[in-house]
Formats: sequence, structure tokens, C-alpha cells
Amino acid sequence: MSYDIQTIKKELMADTAVLVDVREKDEWDDAHFAGARLIPLSDIKKNRVPDTLDRDKTLYLYCRSGIRVFRAAPLLQKMGFERVIPLQESFQILANHGFEVSSGKMLHLDIQSTGDCTFEAKNSLGITSTIEGPQNLGGTFSGLRPMETVLAGLAECSAVDIVHIMKKSRKTLLSLNVSVDGKRSENVPAVFESIHLHFRAEGDFDKKSLERACELSVQKYCSVARMLAKTAVITHSCEKH
Repeated sequence: MSYDIQTIKKELMADTAVLVDVREKDEWDDAHFAGARLIPLSDIKKNRVPDTLDRDKTLYLYCRSGIRVFRAAPLLQKMGFERVIPLQESFQILANHGFEVSSGKMLHLDIQSTGDCTFEAKNSLGITSTIEGPQNLGGTFSGLRPMETVLAGLAECSAVDIVHIMKKSRKTLLSLNVSVDGKRSENVPAVFESIHLHFRAEGDFDKKSLERACELSVQKYCSVARMLAKTAVITHSCEKH
């Protein structure tokens, strides 16, 4: 890394610096860094910079691959912004080094065929996952089946919520494992009729705190659970190790 991430974070928290995203709106909508300001390079080229952008603060610029920031920086300096620092690392590298990623309202995946009935899903950060159909259609047991990914999404979404709730409650969570079972309809489309989640957690907290976090996640906060609840009865249980 060419920059001290911790120093940048301290400046951002102290409100002496601003993280500026110079990508375009569609890229921002896919994913961006929490607390960043969107000022696309296309707007900067046209001198369209918000009056609310403080000229007394350091501007840390980022983009997808670390190229556009070097085009934006001199243009901003000509506008009177004295402390402009282009971050040459890519969005993915910066995310790997501690910048918090916030997903936009629009999510985008690219699905590409890698076999007869095997596909690779890739998100805007380049993270991939293998999905495939049954063996009689060419599946090779190298990835999750589509409906298995739905269950995985539910388990992971609810687990993230539980981690968040426990942290907000200042409870020490050392580990969290989830088992999920789903029963599908005999009819086509074979939607889930019932799903059960079982959470196993370890840490410094009482059982009631875990039970409350699980209930809030599954019944209130988990976006995937809210969608699946339209066709399936979702139940849960938990245990503290």
C-alpha cells in the first residue's frame, strides 16, 4: 500500500478529510465506500463540483482501478482544492485493506457459462461463486444448486444481522455457525414451503441475548427472510456453546 489506511480513517473520522468517488453513478449504485461523496470524473471535467465540498479538507480520491483518480486530481487542484490525494489502489484492494463497502440500492451480478450447466456468478467487486444445475443436465457437483444458494443467502443474511445486533449490544461473539434446512413443494415451481435455521454461537454473552438477536434477525431485519416468508414458514432455534 502507498498510503497509511489507519491515518486516512482517522482523518475521515475527525472530519478533516473527505473520501471522493470519481466513478460514474451506475458504478456507485453497485457498491461504494461508506461515507464517501460521489463526484464523477465526467462532472469534474465540466467543473460541476458541489459547493458543499469543503476546500479546507483533504480529498482522497478513489475509482475502480486507480486510473481516473489521476485525471481528476489536477482538475480539482485547478479549482482551488489544495490537498487532493489520488489513491492509486483499485476499489477491490482498498476494500481488502479496511474501507467499509456499502452496497447501493441496485445490485448487479454477471453470470457466465463455464460448462454444460455450470455457471460462474461475479459481483461488481470481482468476487465469484459457482452455481450449477443437476447432473443429468451437465452439473459436475462443483457448485451450489440455485435453490441451495437461496438457503445460503438466508443463512448468511441472518447471521450478519445477528453479528451486528450482538456488537451493538456490546456482546462478545467469538463464533457463529448456521445450519439451514428447507422443504420444497412437490409442485412446480417447487418453492420452499418451510425453512428452519439453527444458530450455534460461542462467546461472552447470556443465552437470552443470543435468543433476542436471532429473533430480531429472522423476524424483523433479515431482508432474505422477509422475501421468503411470502411462501415459506421460517422457524429458528439457537444454542450457546
